[in-house]
Amino acid sequence: MLKIQSDVQDFHQATDNPVGEKPANLSPERVELRISLIEEEARETAEALRAGDMLEAVDGIADLIYVAIGAAVELGVDLEDVWDEVQRANMSKAGGPVRADGKQLKPDGWRPPSHEPALLAQGWA
Repeated sequence: MLKIQSDVQDFHQATDNPVGEKPANLSPERVELRISLIEEEARETAEALRAGDMLEAVDGIADLIYVAIGAAVELGVDLEDVWDEVQRANMSKAGGPVRADGKQLKPDGWRPPSHEPALLAQGWA
């Protein structure tokens, strides 16, 4: 498990928030809470970036990462292999086309991340 995920899991345990034992879907109520937390932090981060407020932007980025990882903790997903697969897929975009706004696009033959092997290894059914 990534240290950053372990830190968030420690917070969940210390505050009696759910920690999934293996990959599984959340209850509808927990889904809505996780969505609300992610949207709130994303909105605050965007506002700080637009305002040029470095301190709030950095705090918002960290908070956004924290609540996103919290969703993985609740889902019971160890992000280490998932992260590695996303990194592989993103790195394979190098040399591909770039959109006018600077976004790196997928080159011909690009292969998307495959998360099923990692989830199956973690006990996902």
